[in-house]
Parts: sequence; C-alpha cells; structure tokens
Amino acid sequence: MPLSPELEAAYAEASRPFCEGGGAISQREIKMRSWRYFLEINSACNLKCPTCTKGNKDGYEHKTGLMDRDLMLRCIDKIKIENPDAIVFLYGNSEPFLHPFLPECITAVKERGLRCELSTNLNYLQRVDDVLAAKPDFMIVSLSGFTQDVYVRGHAGGRIDKVKANMVILGQANKPHKVPISVNYHVYKDNQHEIELMRAYAAEHGIGLFTSNARAISMENAIQYLREGDGNPEFEVQPGRPDWNSAIPPDSQQWKDTMDRQKIPPQRAREM
Repeated sequence: MPLSPELEAAYAEASRPFCEGGGAISQREIKMRSWRYFLEINSACNLKCPTCTKGNKDGYEHKTGLMDRDLMLRCIDKIKIENPDAIVFLYGNSEPFLHPFLPECITAVKERGLRCELSTNLNYLQRVDDVLAAKPDFMIVSLSGFTQDVYVRGHAGGRIDKVKANMVILGQANKPHKVPISVNYHVYKDNQHEIELMRAYAAEHGIGLFTSNARAISMENAIQYLREGDGNPEFEVQPGRPDWNSAIPPDSQQWKDTMDRQKIPPQRAREM
C-alpha cells in the first residue's frame, strides 16, 4: 500500500541524515524501503553481552532453537518477492556459527539472488570451509577490545584469546574463497586505545576493521534506564491496560555501568 503524501514527506526527511552523512546508506537503499532483513535462523548465543537481550534475561522467558527449514525457505521466498535486491542478515541476537547447517542456510539465500551477510562473536567455529564456500557476501566479527580485561566488559562470557585464534583459522581458510571479512569494533569511552592494536592484528590475517559506537539493543532495559534517570521508574497502571511495571524489569547495576561506558548513552541518543 503506498504511503500518503504526508508520510512520504516524513519518510524523506527522516532519511536525509543517513544519505547526507556519507555512510553506507544511499538514496537507492532508502527507496527500497524494506531493504534489509534480519532472519533469526538460530535463537541461541554463547555470550551474555550486557547491551543485548541475551545478557539481560531477568524477568523474561527465553527459549532457544533453530528455525524450521521450510519456514526459513518460505521467509526467504517472501523476501525475494517483496524486494529482489534485499540484504538478508542471518542473525539477530544470536550466534550464527551455533547453527549446525549454517552453510546450507547461506546457500538458500544466495540461490535466490539475494545478498547474504552474517555477524559472529567468533568464540566458536564449526564447518568453516563449508561456510566460506557458500560465499556469504560479507562476514562481520563483533568484538570490543584487544585484551581480555577490556574485551570482556562488552562481550561478557567471551575469551579474546579464542577470538584471535579463530581469526587466524578464518583468515587462513578464507584465502581461496576471498569472502569480505571485517571486524566491527564496538567503541566505548574506555576501549578506544585498543582499536589500532586490533586493526593491525586483523590485517595480518586478511581481515578488515571498522568501528561503530556501542548501543543498547535491549530496548526494555533502555526504556527503564531512561525512566529511572527522569525520576519516573514506575509506570502508571491505567484501567484496562497492561501493567508495564511487570513487563519491564528493573535494570541491573551491570546494565547501568555499561550505559555509563557508552560514548552515546541512551539520554544523549534521545536528545539527538
């Protein structure tokens, strides 16, 4: 259904900063509307990063599993029909390498002529050659430090020595395949001094590096954090409406400390 003229104008205005900022998003992508899709083929993760829903499970019932193959194929077919130039990300709040049939999932996307990308914390690897042979268009290694003390603050439960060892394996295995691989270094206030160390290490193994400001992807916690900061931690329970106080659990001290580490904390993001 086409947008109304008012919504078209609002959409164009909201898109302007992305296009004028010189980033990866251009007018072409904006016109595509739903131009990228996160397809959560596996809902498990091996880390407990404090900015993520996987690291903030208090008050929630988290179930993990693999997406049914037929459902996955129907989703990809629907994406192809809606947008034949779309990018499909085979991850959400999960670790793709935990999926035993990740290469086959990549192949299913590629067979339909869609671009396929994935992001991994690289604490675990399996079927590396098969994954690379399936030719994903881009692979991201998500991390936030070069030393264990700095890295574990953002990637709780992970081991940077394991990540580095797996970068060696990945880089060596990728030589015949030449899949574009890059580190996404999450920038906090206290980890910027290790960016160039990681950049040099990644380059040794044929892996690039770009940076992005760390952000809160656990929205319920971010909402509660902002409400507490505003002095309104409790939601007013209205007749006939849900009790949001039971739906949004209180923030932990770890969450608050992590928000204080961010270059752009939720308060600043809201102002922006």
